[in-house]
Amino acid sequence: MGELAGIPLAVKDNIDTRDAPTTAGTAALQGRVPRADNTAVARVRAASGLLAGKTVMHELSLGITSNNAVTGPARNPYDPSLIAGGSSGGTATAVAAGMVPAGLGADTGGSVRQPASLCGLVGFRPTVGRYPPGGAVPLSRTRDTIGPMARSVADVVLLDAVLAGAPAASGPVPLRGIRIGVPENPFYRDLDAEVDVIARRTLERLAVSGAELVPVDLSETAERADGAGTPIVLHELARDLPGYLDGQGYELSFDDVRHGVRSPDVRELLGDGAEAEIDAELYRMAMVEREHARHEYQELLARHDLRALLQPTCPLPARPIGQDTTVELNGRSVPTFGAYVRHANLAGVLGLPAISVPAGHTVTGLPVGFEINSSPGDDDTVLGLAASVEAVLAA
Repeated sequence: MGELAGIPLAVKDNIDTRDAPTTAGTAALQGRVPRADNTAVARVRAASGLLAGKTVMHELSLGITSNNAVTGPARNPYDPSLIAGGSSGGTATAVAAGMVPAGLGADTGGSVRQPASLCGLVGFRPTVGRYPPGGAVPLSRTRDTIGPMARSVADVVLLDAVLAGAPAASGPVPLRGIRIGVPENPFYRDLDAEVDVIARRTLERLAVSGAELVPVDLSETAERADGAGTPIVLHELARDLPGYLDGQGYELSFDDVRHGVRSPDVRELLGDGAEAEIDAELYRMAMVEREHARHEYQELLARHDLRALLQPTCPLPARPIGQDTTVELNGRSVPTFGAYVRHANLAGVLGLPAISVPAGHTVTGLPVGFEINSSPGDDDTVLGLAASVEAVLAA
């Protein structure tokens, strides 16, 4: 019997499974069964884990509400009228509702951490490359990675070891004396009022536990990353999805998939196809900006002698299903996608390890998560800090 000992896992529907369809939640791929398991799925099976089923997601991973016009929406277990987040919303729903103890999502710009935050879970995005690439319907080869979700950091650590094919992270990182950056600009500005209260309370409790919290300004780096993110995704999607379809032996083109899209927000993003064909020069410029942002991020951590950064995973809690274009934030109507990925997108664009840990609940009982991120490759520090933060906040 392997490490997972018969534990059932939910699996996001863009992750290849040899014995069940992998559709990425889109019409053109309905009923299509891949030729082989994703390597992460194969490792789960080898560890005696079970696949409980494939889960609802935002169509083609191109959104953060998981309000999918093909399959129907994923619903938040805390209030079924609200979004579960996305694009891995169905996995978050299944785990938070107690259907399974854990599951696999995929994270490009927050797609594991954001639904984990909105559903009261732990959601981990590893450094890109920690788990073997490929074996999934692609969005961005630069940014995509599978990520586990569970109800505790310990369970995520167990899954991470299985998925990485490596020993488990060594355990909690003591908070006393550790220097953690608090990016007040921009990630503590314009927060939902209740998220702001939970954020300040979280920082106070960590400071009492001995952590040295260092205010930093990350605004220019975040702006660089945000500008680079969409051109990278759209160029790589248009380049790599045809290769995936051909590799599976599907007689489908990129346009066949695009024309089958039913979710209005995804249709608008892909348009007539031109938006998905970002020219090579614009893509090159976006990749250069990404490298500048990565350098700035690393330089900031080194200059302030920081082990990690800490901020609310999302600026706001879950909002009603159907608000795919705009949501209310502090009395204003703001773009839904931009609001929910505003904090999580940085780690996605830069390829950082990051984890969302439950930090509390609003007065109406909705979960709020806190994200920890660090340098590429420093996954064990992120997991160890998460275990310590989880213990402090649960006390």
